[in-house]
Amino acid sequence: MSDKRKFSFPLSTLLHASDRLNDALADLEYASVMATRLDDSTTTPPVIFRTLLETALAAVRSQIEKQGGKTGDAGSLTTEQAAAFAEVERLTSAARRSARQAFPGDDVKLRSEFQVGINEPQDQGSIIVRAGKTHSAAIKYATDLKKQGWLPADATALQTALATLSGVVLDQDEALADRVQFTAELTRAANTLYKLCQACQNAARLQYPETQPSTLAARARFLLDTFPPRDRNPSEPTLPPPPAPPAP
Repeated sequence: MSDKRKFSFPLSTLLHASDRLNDALADLEYASVMATRLDDSTTTPPVIFRTLLETALAAVRSQIEKQGGKTGDAGSLTTEQAAAFAEVERLTSAARRSARQAFPGDDVKLRSEFQVGINEPQDQGSIIVRAGKTHSAAIKYATDLKKQGWLPADATALQTALATLSGVVLDQDEALADRVQFTAELTRAANTLYKLCQACQNAARLQYPETQPSTLAARARFLLDTFPPRDRNPSEPTLPPPPAPPAP
């Protein structure tokens, strides 16, 4: 892949949009139809698009961390936030343990939805994002986890702890992203992430055409009118206007 950047807007914009698209792909209202368009079960192992997107996100954040160090540490949190972070780690670990017992051998579900075995990067922002995905999976499979002792109250406690941390570390992550230098490695990682975002949005456009009024919410969820920014890439050609019809 070329080391030339494929977009001109800030890296923080790409990170923020990628997180939102990833969340949209996990939304039960859209997950199944988008998986039909984007996943490929004919390969070995099967291609799970959302896993590709998450891996690309982690790669970009890893390159950012290499330049700027960790985007946050326990010392930068208030006492309440530090307690909430500890609770997030405790409950996330418990949810994943319950999932391993509920779904033994289902590696795709455990890894892509519960984030089992995904431990890098280790900065707070990445940990919180993974915890949010685990929480979504715990809600989705509440009945199965209940058989392993996980209660809806545990999911509520995890949600509360995550809410306490909302925006604290991710804002630092995005602020740092705007200060990093685009090394060859970061450029390649960012280009890969941007390409996946484009694929996701293209699938969403096909699934939720603007000609149908009922698709308004879905199109907003997949940022179809807001990302990429309109002045995104001066290298993209602009089509000339059609020629004027000949005078009668």
